[in-house]
Amino acid sequence: MTDAIAGFPGEEEEDFAATLELLRRAAPAAVNRSRFSPRPGTAAALMKPVPSSIIGERAARLNDLAAAWRARIIAGLWGAALACWWPRLRAPARWWRTTAPGARWTCKGSGRWASGSM
Repeated sequence: MTDAIAGFPGEEEEDFAATLELLRRAAPAAVNRSRFSPRPGTAAALMKPVPSSIIGERAARLNDLAAAWRARIIAGLWGAALACWWPRLRAPARWWRTTAPGARWTCKGSGRWASGSM
């Protein structure tokens, strides 16, 4: 898991392209994506902001990259045996959890750990 912020003040297109390239090369399992928003009292709040239209476009590119990774990861796990952890599972039952659009884990068992598949 890593974080990526679109539109940090002073970010140029070349900077953002370098961020995308680094993410492609590192290929983290997940990327927490966010748009820059100034926080009062910070140095970044005083810097010249990136226009919101550019921030939106860059955030969309981050989302597209993350969606492609998610699809690749799901495709690689389809049909695999998986371990499921349920912090509040109280009785033997069949449960499911959605981890991404179109991906549903089905788990059977009792206790906090169960077997499952996607």
